[in-house]
Amino acid sequence: MEPEPGPVPAAAWRGSRGGGRRAGSGRSPADHRMITPAEITAKAQRQYARLLRAWLTGTLAEQFPLVIPGNKGSLSTEPTLRIQQLAALRAGSREGRGFGYTVEWQTVRSRYGEQGMPVRIQVGSQEDYLRLCGLAADFSTFRRAATLIRQQQPGLEGWLHEQVLQVTKYADCWPELLRVCAFFQQHPLPEVYARQVSGVPSKFVETNMGILGSMLSYLLPAEHQRPGSDFATRFGLRTDAPTVRFRLLDAGLAAHYGGLRDLAIPRPDFEQLRLPAGQDVQVLIVENRLTFLTLLPLARTIAIWGSGYDVERLRHCAWLADVPIWYWGDIDLHGFHILAQLRTYFPQVRSVLMDEGTYRQHRQYAHAGSIPTQQSPAGLTAAEQRIFQLLAATPERNRLEQEHITAEYADGVLTAKLS
Repeated sequence: MEPEPGPVPAAAWRGSRGGGRRAGSGRSPADHRMITPAEITAKAQRQYARLLRAWLTGTLAEQFPLVIPGNKGSLSTEPTLRIQQLAALRAGSREGRGFGYTVEWQTVRSRYGEQGMPVRIQVGSQEDYLRLCGLAADFSTFRRAATLIRQQQPGLEGWLHEQVLQVTKYADCWPELLRVCAFFQQHPLPEVYARQVSGVPSKFVETNMGILGSMLSYLLPAEHQRPGSDFATRFGLRTDAPTVRFRLLDAGLAAHYGGLRDLAIPRPDFEQLRLPAGQDVQVLIVENRLTFLTLLPLARTIAIWGSGYDVERLRHCAWLADVPIWYWGDIDLHGFHILAQLRTYFPQVRSVLMDEGTYRQHRQYAHAGSIPTQQSPAGLTAAEQRIFQLLAATPERNRLEQEHITAEYADGVLTAKLS
């Protein structure tokens, strides 16, 4: 047992300027700090993942005693404070609580008499560790879940070692998680919706895609996974196809489609759209929705809402490669990047209402916009490159949105170019 430190003359603790530091001491206040029971517990808890891996490899018993590093305090600490520190350390230990960490003491003689110095703090056993950290129930859950995983999916052994802390996080749903793994093993790239995966509640896959993606990426062979970051694409699930919204600006075209003028259909259906035989058709892709909705009637014209960079969804539409395409986007750096992107799919694309004349006519409505890059994208015409560079050099007025172009001006240009 460590003897209680005796009283020390107060004069010995008065600093030369009346401070609380011992005269002549060069130590900072931090040097006098002693690790607390709460800090010991926190340090022990940080070892939990490592100890779980040790259990998986059958070496858990070899991890004890577990030494807890920490500041053991200083003999020069003010006696009253040191007595409090030592009392707290002892009260939180196995000596004080009947479980937890143990303290190895050494009796040392100082200028204030004999004092106890903690020289080693350690947790001696698995039982003491789990009780100290409040992890007994968690550890029991981990063992049951890990045993189940090993029995049903031995191919997840490596994943289990890497993701030990995920095991108890999902303790309530391991039977379902393992059934989903078995489903994808038996039905690779199944081309069903997530809610059609059998053996689990209908929303289970949707609500657990994070953990399932981690497991399936580890478990399934490469030929049963596809490139892609989202779960459905990677593991072959069906999803709602993005829609394409388009308007038939010509009454004759609308008649060919049952008189419908404003349609939104799944992208695969749009890609199979049949054009009227023997009728020349042109396409106008418009960036902004309200501008798209207010387009005037135009002969032979199908208008498509491009929705900015979402024009990418049109890239596999083969029939677009055979028709004239116009693109009307905002007069800003992004608009020209979208135009250049669109031309990588369909080189015949021409811009409209994105010229320098339109910009100067409406310059008072331009304002500062974001700058993706100062470099002109490949694929612009010489005239388009000039307006791009003008915008790049005028950051305070580098964005003119479509809706700020007057209707009379826009209608006149569209009628002249597309009719």
